[in-house]
Amino acid sequence: MGNEASSQGLAYGERLQNDASVEWKPSGQPSPFPAREGHCACGVGGKLVVFGGVLEGVQESNGMISYDVEKGTWSSVQVKGQLPCPRSAATMSAVGTKLYLFGGLSHDVGWLDDLFVLDTDTWTWKEVTDTQGPAPSPRDKVASATVGNKVYFFGGFGPKDGFDTEESTMSEDEEEEEDVGQGAKFTWYDDLYIFDTETNTWENPEPIKLGAPTPRAAHALCAVGKKLVVFGGRDREARKNDLYVLDTETMKWQQCKAAGQQPEPRSFHTATAVGHRVVITGGRGLQDQHFADFNIFDTKTKEWLQPAVHGAKPAPRGMHTATVVADQFVLFGGSSDVDPETMQCQKRYTDLFCVRTEEVLSGKSIQVTVEENKENAPSTAAPPQDNPSQPPKAPTCPDQPRKPRSSSWEEGEVPGMV
Repeated sequence: MGNEASSQGLAYGERLQNDASVEWKPSGQPSPFPAREGHCACGVGGKLVVFGGVLEGVQESNGMISYDVEKGTWSSVQVKGQLPCPRSAATMSAVGTKLYLFGGLSHDVGWLDDLFVLDTDTWTWKEVTDTQGPAPSPRDKVASATVGNKVYFFGGFGPKDGFDTEESTMSEDEEEEEDVGQGAKFTWYDDLYIFDTETNTWENPEPIKLGAPTPRAAHALCAVGKKLVVFGGRDREARKNDLYVLDTETMKWQQCKAAGQQPEPRSFHTATAVGHRVVITGGRGLQDQHFADFNIFDTKTKEWLQPAVHGAKPAPRGMHTATVVADQFVLFGGSSDVDPETMQCQKRYTDLFCVRTEEVLSGKSIQVTVEENKENAPSTAAPPQDNPSQPPKAPTCPDQPRKPRSSSWEEGEVPGMV
């Protein structure tokens, strides 16, 4: 089964030939729990831990389930303490064995700006209220990632300062389609917040804005070393397929241009760090179509790769989760089939699929030599030489292997920046 990297036939760069290959495998045990979208998930202790999301209709959940990747079994997670209210489109990141949950949307409450921590050693929730520093405003579709003991939050969508978060709530899809009038009350964010989990301190630094992403929501964010990688999402204008990197040491944003075929513009997708590579999968496109593609951004070679995809391929979807758990890349849940009248997704998923992380890290682009190009090109007569007594010039690098590009990603430089 191939990789549907450009389902609409749009040109977003030339696809690089490569020998990468991944195989999807479904969960050993079908999930006994309801299908869901807009949930959160993290990998802890060899298990995928899932929180909340929208189940049937607009029913939001604050329940928790887990999947053991080694045993291939599902189980319900019994938690205690101060439970977060049911919500969707929140964000959750792991710091060691603790999970930090922020924000989201509740149809009963509105947009949320609360912060909770779940200790997975005791499965106890606690609302984090004894904080210092400026905290984010209420929002959903915000993204977060962990670097060391700090959780970084970027973007999102919500009410402007001073607007009642309970006055108006919209569905995940309606939020993307609101008109300029609604836009006067609601806004997309491009701010960055950092929560230090050791000191319980919020920080709202002023990163260098040159090369920064536009305000957006339903984007995807992950951490590779000390760099944050942001891909796509929706801003006021449209869905995006741009790629940005924030150096958390210098606090400089830069837009990244990479060789190969860039994934199509999308929102409600996932970006997952697998070693030095970032996997972009799923999401909703410009025509409200959903994707089932598998795209790899290699931070060492600065290339986009679309591997050959085999196995039981997941259906196109968005609002899913994709998480590294032990040695597996795990995709779970989500939704698809947008109704053009209601802008609601008609189908939700409860299935789970895995790809071995070893496969994600294997394979590379293949250089096509001059001689190979000649074999594939139409036959044409060679042009006459000005000086027949001199031998023709040798091609620049017909049979030489590609010189490896130096990798400075981990050393502080950001690759492929413009």
